[in-house]
Amino acid sequence: MNVYTALRLADGLSSRMLDALHLWASSPQGSTGRTNNGRGGGTHGAMVRRALISLGVDETGRAGYFLTPKAWAFLRALYGTTRPADADRLTVDQARTEAYTTHPAPAAPRSGEVVIPGALADFLAGTNMAAGGDDHDPECRATRAALDAGRRGRGRTLIIPATSTTVLNVISEYAQTLLAADENTAAERAAARTWIERAGHARRSAAAVETVEQTAEKRAERRQQLADSRGGNAYELAVAAVRRVVREMPRAGALRVRVIEATPETSLARDDLHALAYSGHTTADAVTRVRAAVAAHVRHGEREVHVMFPAHGMRPALYLADVMALLHRWDDNEAKQARIDARTAEPAAARRVIEGVIVEHNGTTRGTAPRHAADSDALAALAALAAPAPLRLADVTDHTDITARPGDRDHAPAAWGYLIEPRGNGRIALYWIEAGRHVRPNGEPFAVELEIGADKLRAAGWTIEPRIRRCVMAWRPE
Repeated sequence: MNVYTALRLADGLSSRMLDALHLWASSPQGSTGRTNNGRGGGTHGAMVRRALISLGVDETGRAGYFLTPKAWAFLRALYGTTRPADADRLTVDQARTEAYTTHPAPAAPRSGEVVIPGALADFLAGTNMAAGGDDHDPECRATRAALDAGRRGRGRTLIIPATSTTVLNVISEYAQTLLAADENTAAERAAARTWIERAGHARRSAAAVETVEQTAEKRAERRQQLADSRGGNAYELAVAAVRRVVREMPRAGALRVRVIEATPETSLARDDLHALAYSGHTTADAVTRVRAAVAAHVRHGEREVHVMFPAHGMRPALYLADVMALLHRWDDNEAKQARIDARTAEPAAARRVIEGVIVEHNGTTRGTAPRHAADSDALAALAALAAPAPLRLADVTDHTDITARPGDRDHAPAAWGYLIEPRGNGRIALYWIEAGRHVRPNGEPFAVELEIGADKLRAAGWTIEPRIRRCVMAWRPE
């Protein structure tokens, strides 16, 4: 382990954890028995999840927890602490070998069960899924329940039933993520490969037969669903969090978005993040580049969906929810400016008739405002909504304000259906309008109708942006 890797690991350790590491390093064979005899506890459990200590036996065959090779490498890289020779004692590996040849082994897996290698089980225990943070996703919730119901086998292995291919697929996704990560150990790589091989055999014996290997697209869809299931943070909190990240980044610096193999890499520049976090500097080009980095992370990232960039040194972690909150604010401001521009437009624009679009005598068009009736992105979106069976479209004018309340000058109570607003460069906003408004009387969006419209666009090849509640933001297929 080099110093750089050790420093990154140290960022995630509390002072109590570091003190415990130094204490355990001074005991025979790195035993943790001087604190709590390896029976758990907050600090002890956190160290197990980080694979810094693991279950083993000493020279007498007594079970206990000891510092792992990863922990010794960390101590050696940062503090110069080396593992003692342990004169007249067996090493942990020798003690394990001797113990397992003279003591009965733990129960072997029964028919219909599959074994998760120890290093992979430890990695899973430290994920957001295992902590219950992804329980809104049924597949993640089922996987967490299966892990909780599992039983320990030899060493750190975990034995679970192999009755659900959904659970096996989710664990395989995490194994592939572990394989693609830069900071993995030889034991973790071996565990991930072993699992992928075992999962292939387990799937064939499961009751529900699914594809042995999930495609990259299916993985991307799952990550997109996880991202869409969480809304953005409050704007005030999000902008403060993003600004802290910007302040700790070097000028003209950039953060590389880690993606899975065979996926084009992208990066998030400090200048673009700065422009988004400080509204007076925000530009459409900067927002477009930030959206591209977010899309690459959500669809093809190797890290957990909700963490774009983990903490490093003095720089705090950058969370997806914070970035999305800033993007949502930009979209809201753009929509407000568009309505202001529409109100100040010359009245003649609302009366002109445009060929190729259904226009009534009072200057209305169906599905988009008259000023957008010849826009190629709006026309492409209208075509997507019409196939194979057309959806209801709202009749609007250039002055229709979908945020106006009943009694306001530009409120159009007769408008009812889908409305498309082109945003430029192949991007559109899709609204559902009832009684002239894009939200219910209580302020909640028309979620079901928006999902129906999103499905139509998605079926036509459009890319749907995540976590936008009051409308559907979509990109036209190239």
